[in-house]
Amino acid sequence: MIGLTVLALGVAWLLLAGAISGRLARVLSRQGSATIVRVLLFFLVLVAPFADELIGSWQFRRLCDGEAKVWISPNAREVVAAHSTGPDFVERQGLVIPVSEQPIVYVDAKTGQPFYTLKAFHTPGGIVMRMGLNLGHSRSCWPKNWTSRENGIDIDNLLKRGNELKAYWATYGSWNDPRDPVVTATDAVASGRRPILRVLREEGPGGWQLYDDGPLVGKPVVLRKDAALKLDPSLSVIADLPVRWEATRRDASSPWVLARAR
Repeated sequence: MIGLTVLALGVAWLLLAGAISGRLARVLSRQGSATIVRVLLFFLVLVAPFADELIGSWQFRRLCDGEAKVWISPNAREVVAAHSTGPDFVERQGLVIPVSEQPIVYVDAKTGQPFYTLKAFHTPGGIVMRMGLNLGHSRSCWPKNWTSRENGIDIDNLLKRGNELKAYWATYGSWNDPRDPVVTATDAVASGRRPILRVLREEGPGGWQLYDDGPLVGKPVVLRKDAALKLDPSLSVIADLPVRWEATRRDASSPWVLARAR
């Protein structure tokens, strides 16, 4: 039914364009050039309702080619939890047809810094298209290889962890929680003789535990968290470690790997 309506409107406009161009040709041209003027006017009148669509589509393609991009931070693969942020849509100005910009920004849940961003654009088209010729749909352009999985990053899992951390921090607090100012460590770690290679977090005050790779000898040493950070500033990277999780690494220069405690 919709297709028949569009076809009928198209035929009606063809006839109307012919009538308008014929009348204008008689008014504007001489006897010998009336046919040429009429043909030219016919095409001008015929495409006039679509002029904004033609120009706007060209602008839309240029915008997509120039700005529909993905940006990935060099340290994106070190992010362990994320939140999404930014406005849903922004209306772009200075274009012939309406265009909405959709910025998508993912930030590190720990630092709040963006690590994965992209832009997409959407348009319902020109006046005629918005009156129903587009059947209620809009055109969109997305960057090439824009999904996170195509770029080796599991955003869905990072967002899930981000939500878990948000709920967790509301209950237990984080490394900087003033209710829990100390950690326990092996004597070798506390004295600086051995590097920290395993961090375990258990529930309750003093639940942060720092281990080296040697055998457990003697009683644990209680350290203030600021003193522990002076021993190893990389502890700030795992400040959002959840309860009953651990962070491990092969040596002091290796990145931390997070997992549920065994």
